[in-house]
Amino acid sequence: MFEFTSSTFFWSSVNFVVLLFLVHRFALPAFFQMVDENESNRNQLLIDLESKVKLADALISDYTAKLAAAEQEAQCILADARHAADALSVTLEKEAHDKKQKLLEGVHQELDSERRKIVADIQARATELITLSTARIIGKEFSVSQHEAVIRESLADFERQVSR
Repeated sequence: MFEFTSSTFFWSSVNFVVLLFLVHRFALPAFFQMVDENESNRNQLLIDLESKVKLADALISDYTAKLAAAEQEAQCILADARHAADALSVTLEKEAHDKKQKLLEGVHQELDSERRKIVADIQARATELITLSTARIIGKEFSVSQHEAVIRESLADFERQVSR
């Protein structure tokens, strides 16, 4: 089995010391360097992450401000459009009302003119009929101009009485 001798202990100790020296000299610095690099990379990643979070927050606040400004501008545009539409509506209504009034005035003038023509025509025919009727009744003949003069005087008197 295993025998414990001083030479085995000595050479095992020497091997252990040499192994410890080699590990300390070559393996541990590389291991510590790798750990330090990982820690610095981790720290750098955290710093980058924090800066990107700050940048994202700044972009979000900038976007929010721009969105609010765009919404406000849209509201202003809508209000201006409503105001312009109301003003246009009022203008169009006024123009339509003015055109209607002009058309009504023209129609009234035409109606008055036609009424006067019809009344004059009726008066002329009535004068002729009355003259003929009167001549038959009286049995005496007046000249047409005499009859018309009498009838016109009667009609003028009638119009004066009606207009009062």
